[in-house]
Amino acid sequence: MGDPGLSKLQFAPFSSALDVGFWHELTQKKLNEYRLDEAPK
Repeated sequence: MGDPGLSKLQFAPFSSALDVGFWHELTQKKLNEYRLDEAPK
């Protein structure tokens, strides 16, 4: 069913790492600096 010289398409499992410091700082900026402003930053 296809060219035997071609290999099958394979996917690597998705892995992500959370950067807690980034999300904490973003939360603080949203609460204290940006507030309800939705303009791009």
